Amino acid sequence: MYPFFSGLGGYVFGKTKNGSLNPHKLGVANVRFLKNAPLVDKWNREGFINSKIDYGTAKNALLHQNAAFWITGPWEVDSLKASGNPFRIVQLPKIKYRSVPFLGVQGTMVTKFSQAHGVESLAKDLVANEMMKPAFQLDLEQANLRFPANKVAGKRVNDPVLKQFGTAGLGGVPMPNIPQMGSVWAELGGAWVKATKGTGATPARSAFAQAQKNIRDKIAGG
Repeated sequence: MYPFFSGLGGYVFGKTKNGSLNPHKLGVANVRFLKNAPLVDKWNREGFINSKIDYGTAKNALLHQNAAFWITGPWEVDSLKASGNPFRIVQLPKIKYRSVPFLGVQGTMVTKFSQAHGVESLAKDLVANEMMKPAFQLDLEQANLRFPANKVAGKRVNDPVLKQFGTAGLGGVPMPNIPQMGSVWAELGGAWVKATKGTGATPARSAFAQAQKNIRDKIAGG
């Protein structure tokens, strides 16, 4: 749901002056988002967004040509190709603001056991040097169908579908890499569920305002 969230002016964490994430500056219910929140209520009334439809149902609807659109990611490249359906990958159109997605980032770490096994230097070289090279990033792209983080490697991607996913991700927001993000997932997702469950839904302003309060309380409580 993040493209809808960002398209209405929502964000998770603000930043400090040096550009790092500030867990005490929450944007789940910021002024801009709350101003646009009535659109969520409109979408709920119209059935445009329905939280009762789960991922599998949405996937099957598109693959069986019962839906025109499906919001997903590059992990479904094989499913899309195997369907035989004509399709195109695009970024969600601008709502009030540019509707950018959340970007998942896969990383690699050097385990402490590398020293015990006498390969610490090799492991550090692999992670800090070899894996940063465009050629290595392209090998990873071909192995796991993920668009490379390396910009040079990104320009060399040949898979037409993955290239479209790369374009659709432009301007995307990397998932916050701070511990406090653990207090966000359930609350932010829950706000969308409550506000888009059809009859009896919680008004979006209330749902997201409560979510922000709960997130702040959880962070304060450690």
